Amino acid sequence: MQATMQSDVVKHYPVLLNELISIITPQYGGTFIDCTFGQGGYTKKILSYQNTQVIALDRDLESKKKADKISKEFQDRFIFKNKKFSQLDDLKIKNTNVRGIIFDLGYSTTQIKDPKKGLSFNSLGDLNMQMGLNDFSAKEAINRLDEKDLEKISNERQKNRREIEQKRISFSLNEMSALIREGSIKSLPVIIKGDVDGSIDALSENIVKLNNDEVEIKVIHSAVGMVTESDVLLAEASDAVIIGFNVQVSSNAKLQASQAGVDIRIYSVIYNVVDDIKLALEGLLEPDKIENIVGKAIVQQQFKIPNLGFIAGSKVTDGIIQRNMGARLYRDEELFIEGKIESLKRFKDDVKDVKEGLECGIGVSGMKKYLEGDVIEVFEVKEVKRTLD
Repeated sequence: MQATMQSDVVKHYPVLLNELISIITPQYGGTFIDCTFGQGGYTKKILSYQNTQVIALDRDLESKKKADKISKEFQDRFIFKNKKFSQLDDLKIKNTNVRGIIFDLGYSTTQIKDPKKGLSFNSLGDLNMQMGLNDFSAKEAINRLDEKDLEKISNERQKNRREIEQKRISFSLNEMSALIREGSIKSLPVIIKGDVDGSIDALSENIVKLNNDEVEIKVIHSAVGMVTESDVLLAEASDAVIIGFNVQVSSNAKLQASQAGVDIRIYSVIYNVVDDIKLALEGLLEPDKIENIVGKAIVQQQFKIPNLGFIAGSKVTDGIIQRNMGARLYRDEELFIEGKIESLKRFKDDVKDVKEGLECGIGVSGMKKYLEGDVIEVFEVKEVKRTLD
């Protein structure tokens, strides 16, 4: 029995369009890459600004029909490629001034509602799921491949999904400092929601004053009203913190923020906001490194230890010598090598440290031969947290 297929007419609304435009700022011109062209919502909005160009990609053959219409309107300002976004390198755009790259991942409502694509149980149609650039449809895959091959595909997809979940990192104001130090990120993106425009302006003005040459606060979106799901989506996509001033958080936004790991902070006093942001930014500053000389020893003679090699028979003349600390060896008052205390012996025993006035055997990493009169200087480096004051 042949099933009757009817496609619902679905109007397409680009998700978070205004928020996207506020981030990529096409009003200043430039080239943008829309890696998931779809119905062309983002592309058309970007091209509505003068001095912009869009290079668009989409694997869905249906998207080319939409692209052809846009091409007629904007001509040389628009280029469309029927490619997967994984083929982005094929575009060869090294010398192009690209100001933004857009990914709107996942299926659109129009694709799900289209029975010819076979993406939904709510529409009758063949199990297609090709999206244009597959060698064969899902229906053909099921009929062609044996059980082991299908199981292998399923396992690989599950593995990829787990890896993506493990790599997903959500930022909170408390975690931001450490994460930025590790990854050398030097900005703190924030979204501000306030009760009135005056509150937003005052808050933005106060926190932006904390910017300096090393770290920067970026207000990527601000608006009057409660914190909504759209705010959480934008924060998740841009690794931003949401700051609310005298506003509420919708129940759906609370749930979504909890699931996505988005940090929402609600305040009623501007100075409390400034203090919290200040503490976060101080964590982004590279710490000062202070070196302390903790001990010195003079080499008296060289010994060879089985399975260890040569060590310096030495006397501690100042402070303390400790295993695994930084070490410099000076010969004739000139630096000969820098490494660390790799081995430390007192008589035949391995020890952690040797104090002033005692003799010991010292092994410095990278050192093969010691001479009488060599001076071994031991040091430690401590990191001291910097402040914005």
